Amino acid sequence: MIERARGSLEQLRRDDPEGAQGLPTPEQWFPSRSAPGTEAFKQDYSKWESLKKDVRLAVERLEQSLSAKLDERGRRGRVDAGRDDRAPEPWRAETARYFRAVAEKSRP
Repeated sequence: MIERARGSLEQLRRDDPEGAQGLPTPEQWFPSRSAPGTEAFKQDYSKWESLKKDVRLAVERLEQSLSAKLDERGRRGRVDAGRDDRAPEPWRAETARYFRAVAEKSRP
């Protein structure tokens, strides 16, 4: 890379001998005090909140989608034996007592 730069400098000197003499050396070179686009008047912060909101929503949708896919994958291999349809013990006792009362009332 250095050889390429030296070659370019030599080419400049051959093409324009007076202009090449005016090229700054590293000791004469001063960096710019402002980089393009970093000045405050060139930056527009009004759309940042909207952008952050859109990115946040997109990430939430992605998380929900991935979560749903993982849930579905987990359910796919699972065997469902059905649920226990028996009534809880206090209800069974009440139900039995109700049907006994109905049966006794219907006897002549």
